[in-house]
Amino acid sequence: MRFRIHPLLALTIGLILVTLVAGCAAPGPAPTPTPRELTAAEILEKTAAKMKTVEYAHFQMDITGGTMVLGPGITISKLEGDVARPDKMSLQTRATVGGFVIDVNLISIGGKQYFKNPLTKRWDLLPSELSATDLLDPEKGALTIFGQAKELKRLPNEDLDGAKVFHIAGTVASSTITSVTGGTPSGEDVSVDAWIGTDDFILRKITASGAVAQGETAEVTRNIVFSRFNQPVPIEQPQ
Repeated sequence: MRFRIHPLLALTIGLILVTLVAGCAAPGPAPTPTPRELTAAEILEKTAAKMKTVEYAHFQMDITGGTMVLGPGITISKLEGDVARPDKMSLQTRATVGGFVIDVNLISIGGKQYFKNPLTKRWDLLPSELSATDLLDPEKGALTIFGQAKELKRLPNEDLDGAKVFHIAGTVASSTITSVTGGTPSGEDVSVDAWIGTDDFILRKITASGAVAQGETAEVTRNIVFSRFNQPVPIEQPQ
């Protein structure tokens, strides 16, 4: 005598067995969600907040592919200095003025600027205003360049002097850069890049490639590197 199981009963038993086996199985670890990568705009926003905590910084600008034009007959290829909030800055550079090479030393304190005369070796008060401390200001300094950038994008992370950094790139009008570095804008768009620490969101380096100021060639690149963050530097009013 054959014993046959009704198909509906077989299906029911099968479902019960599947349920029992699933219930007895040890639950596996919950999958770790993949963190969402920050956009270029979000990285810049975090950097702006972080830079407000930087009280001291060293900066160095190297110009490659040509020279940086500050005015008619005035060019430089390198400058270096220190910034201390809220209103102190020291700067050294070597400039070519009318075919003559001179060493330039500037100190800015409390809105007053002092220039070391290369002939007399004395410090003279300059009538013009120089606000190099704005380099650290997220609302006035180097970061404002990227606030007005077009085609802003995030590139793959890199290593810079032993630190992991974000790499952000875009293009800006030349006048955006000359408002920070000086000079008469060329009227051209230039490429800009920023490297920002992945751990601390501190701005480490900026480059601007192209003719920023009138009289420059398209091969000129400004490279600004920031370092020695929050390492106090004495900047005193010259006597």
